[in-house]
Amino acid sequence: MNLRRVLILMAGLALVAGTAQAGTSNIFRFAGAAVNPTGDLTTRDSESIGLGDGTTMTIVDETTVDPDSAFGFCLDYEHRFSDRFGLGVTVMRSDHDLNARGTGTIQVIDDATGVVLLDMTVEAAARASVDMTPLLLGANFHFPTGNNVDVYAGPFVGYVTYGDLVFEGERTPLKSDVAYGGALGLDVPVGAGKMAISAAVRYMIASVEPDEPGSERLDADPFTVSFGVGYKF
Repeated sequence: MNLRRVLILMAGLALVAGTAQAGTSNIFRFAGAAVNPTGDLTTRDSESIGLGDGTTMTIVDETTVDPDSAFGFCLDYEHRFSDRFGLGVTVMRSDHDLNARGTGTIQVIDDATGVVLLDMTVEAAARASVDMTPLLLGANFHFPTGNNVDVYAGPFVGYVTYGDLVFEGERTPLKSDVAYGGALGLDVPVGAGKMAISAAVRYMIASVEPDEPGSERLDADPFTVSFGVGYKF
């Protein structure tokens, strides 16, 4: 599902809710978001090869992939069924760099004596880019504060789509993934109008995996902080 369809879906939900649910309320929130993936992936491969001259060569390769933090945006619509409960749809978008650092060790050993004839280490680094678009459905439980500040928290589930992994002009497709997590947010009204200052934090369990046989999963598990504006109607 692309971003345009998501926006149309959210607008349609808002229209239906606003016309069919008298006495309830709705809010649109638009915010900038700082997205910080909290996980990385380290793989280690080792292979020993007999060279046929009484020596054995062992190759060890260790690679770590670490996604960078990035800024993006967050668009959220919530329909309040009561003072305490609401249902929200959220779409986020951010573009990330994936940093790969590899260390390769080559060692040649004399089979008869165990003497190390060659011990060499090679290091390399590379960077690729990928965009992430989560679509989330969450239940928000609102808490009384004794003033007009609205505080809410709740779980969410969703679906994350990724753009192709781009490295040196080559593209590798990535699998979409089911996601889940929790959110904590607040809306602070601006004067007596319908506008509000909105902020939220979210922790999402989500993985990145190339759409290729035998590929490894990177548990990105991003932590997101968003800050922006809301409009109640």
